[in-house]
Amino acid sequence: MIEKGLRDLREGNPAVYWALMARDGVVLRSELPEGVHNETFAIMCATMLGAALTLNSEFPEGEVERIVVEAGRYRVIVLGLDIERLMAVIVPRNMDMSSLLVYVQKIIKQG
Repeated sequence: MIEKGLRDLREGNPAVYWALMARDGVVLRSELPEGVHNETFAIMCATMLGAALTLNSEFPEGEVERIVVEAGRYRVIVLGLDIERLMAVIVPRNMDMSSLLVYVQKIIKQG
């Protein structure tokens, strides 16, 4: 269900890309931009989330919800789906973040 929701999001906006990954950095499914090395992207997403979890252990205020990387025209959002999987969404930086997060949370709950 999550994959379908991400495909639907991309269908409505071809500048949106996504990846579903195992927490160890293995790509499960993806639609990433041409030239992006899937395995490297997934490993870096898993590494960033792992680092955020370690950082959060220093001053725990709840679970890490997401990591956002903003660079150039794009924004990369990395979220933990469950104890085994991660999701990354790459969107244009001018895309409304609050609407995107509402949509992403909706497909996560359905999935």
